[in-house]
Amino acid sequence: MQVSINNFRGVENTEFELGNVTIIGGDNGAGKTSIAQAIAAAITGESPISDLKKTDFKHLVKLGAETANAEVSNEAGKAVMVYPDGKGYTQGKSPRSSVYSAGIISPLDMKKTDAAECWITLLEAEPTPDDLKVALSGNKHVEEVLQLVKTRGWDVAEKVIKEDGAKHKGRWEKITNERYGTAKAESWKPANFEFTFSKSELAAKVEAAKIAYEESLKVTAIADDHKKQLQEQAAKLEELKAKVSAGLEKEVVLAASRNKALKAYQEAQNSANTLECPCCKKSLKLHNGILSEDVGEKTDITPIKADYDNATRAHNDIIKENSDLRASLSGAESAAKKLSEITENTGVSTEKAQSEYAETREKLAAFNAFHEAQAENAEVMWRIEVARILAPDGLRKTKAEEKIADFNSGLSNISEAAKWKQVKPDSDFAATYDSRPFAILSESEQYRVRATIQMAIAMRDGSDLLIFDRADLLTKQGRNGLFHACRSCGVKSLILMSYSNKEEMPNLSGENFSYWLEEGVLCE
Repeated sequence: MQVSINNFRGVENTEFELGNVTIIGGDNGAGKTSIAQAIAAAITGESPISDLKKTDFKHLVKLGAETANAEVSNEAGKAVMVYPDGKGYTQGKSPRSSVYSAGIISPLDMKKTDAAECWITLLEAEPTPDDLKVALSGNKHVEEVLQLVKTRGWDVAEKVIKEDGAKHKGRWEKITNERYGTAKAESWKPANFEFTFSKSELAAKVEAAKIAYEESLKVTAIADDHKKQLQEQAAKLEELKAKVSAGLEKEVVLAASRNKALKAYQEAQNSANTLECPCCKKSLKLHNGILSEDVGEKTDITPIKADYDNATRAHNDIIKENSDLRASLSGAESAAKKLSEITENTGVSTEKAQSEYAETREKLAAFNAFHEAQAENAEVMWRIEVARILAPDGLRKTKAEEKIADFNSGLSNISEAAKWKQVKPDSDFAATYDSRPFAILSESEQYRVRATIQMAIAMRDGSDLLIFDRADLLTKQGRNGLFHACRSCGVKSLILMSYSNKEEMPNLSGENFSYWLEEGVLCE
């Protein structure tokens, strides 16, 4: 792998070859960092200095020059970065490295949340749809949850699921009039709930009880109306008795008057009874069977007959009136007798029918409440389970722990090759060295952690080159460890460090190279 750098910061013009392990040493300010940044920019296509504004790229060009470039090539292609434009290009299958392998960015320098996201991306620790399907196995809402996570992300999806679960808890509480609890909800049933009947059977019983109740109401209404009629008849009993008694007395008087009028009429009729002689045409009078000449004055019986007729009519009227009164009296007496015989049980059947109707309705309501509460609890329970899976400490943490465990295995191999203590990110992606937090480590210990993680990332993402600047932070033993680790990881490595003089530089052989840098110029 060949490197060519022109007019980049402190390096005017230099070309060299990268071995499996390449060391560039030099005094402070010799241009080691400039070489590291130039190569890093070329093989990543990114700015070599994080957060450097594009308008400041001009400051990366060596003073007095108009442009700068860095090129890294191999037999298959090359990667080039040109300044001040800050534009890169590649040809063929050029050497490439990630910004992490090139030392431009490290998750160890990020804020906790950013670092966690970075680790998740680096380790591919984000659960896949297939992972989520497996975790949700048996849940009929798998596709719904997958779509929610896909469109809104894990955290929002978890929030939505929890909010929906809270709504169903509220509905459960409205149905049961009790506070929700998972154990309570699993065993809850109304006091009068029975498992004996199905909903359709209970509905049929309610309808039958309703019909029976309505029929009992009709019977009661008829009975009450009949009783009212009897009461009205019986109320006239004493009045009718008096009228019948008075009517009978009046009938006797009118009978006597009729008989008297009859007698007067008969007598008048006898006295007025004349015949005509067939011979002489004279009036004859028949009296006691003897005919004699009628020589007296004739009697007018018309008014006498009228008196008789009136007396007869009055007598007949009172007889009819008394007959009607006796009939009414008989009806009143019968009504009174029936009233005395009527029991107070008329409403018992209605009350029973009403009670049975209310009881069957309560059973149906209890049945509905039980199954509605069960349905709402089922909605709550699957959401509780899904929210647990979607939570940061759910499936994501499980997947992250699996990936971290795998990643730590690689770190362990690197640490062992370097004869360093164990470097390991914990379940929250916080790096440790010999189980101690990164923040409290010495500067050299922190460098070991960075280098170990950098190598493990390069091995994972297939980077072609590792770049380690400022390796002089390590002791001689630490530097030797870095060399051994670089050789063992199988990724070409460029190590830059400060030395007081060239003689202090290690002499590398074979496919490993060492260079001395002085005032931007390299020499072996």
